[in-house]
Amino acid sequence: MKLLLLNQNWFAEEFRAAGHEVVVAGFGRQFEVRFEFAILHIDSIIKALPNGFEPDAIIVYDESSPWFVAGLEETSRPVLFYSVDTQHHAQLHRYLGQMADHTYVVQKDFSGPFHELGMSPEWLPLWASRYVESEGEP
Repeated sequence: MKLLLLNQNWFAEEFRAAGHEVVVAGFGRQFEVRFEFAILHIDSIIKALPNGFEPDAIIVYDESSPWFVAGLEETSRPVLFYSVDTQHHAQLHRYLGQMADHTYVVQKDFSGPFHELGMSPEWLPLWASRYVESEGEP
């Protein structure tokens, strides 16, 4: 499957290791495709992807910064939204989640605003992609 990851590179290596083709895009040097404009339509983003990459699905990660993607509700591709800082941004993220086919929240105790709009976000807790050894007592 071809995946477009927006805002973060979370799970990119894990998706690649599972055999998926992945392109990571957003503002910042760590991304394969970097944007310079404040607001972009999803069609413009897809046209800017390398080698004619046509994603089968789009994963939008919470970045705790202003939203820059327009038109997600217009695309025929499945859109997944991962709300990480739900405890800070639930009032905004509930509307962003309406543009997605699937919404995931890290803090399930803060999913009430989504339910108020008739949504049923799924809980997907935070992760560590590799084991981290404790450095002793804090």
